[in-house]
Amino acid sequence: MKAIHLRTDYLKEPLGLSCRMPEFFWHAEGGRKQTAYQITVYREGEQVWDSGKVASEGVLLFDLEIF
Repeated sequence: MKAIHLRTDYLKEPLGLSCRMPEFFWHAEGGRKQTAYQITVYREGEQVWDSGKVASEGVLLFDLEIF
């Protein structure tokens, strides 16, 4: 499955986030069903957080203490 139409707090390409609980949204290409996700967060080119693979069928709201 390929994630398409990615959004963070409803923004297509945010340059920065000011909230502690960003919302991540996406659609599955071709209308396929999602069974898991993995999100990695980068700051200034360095990975600062990785969710690992998580079984889930939906979009997400995270409390990221890295912000």
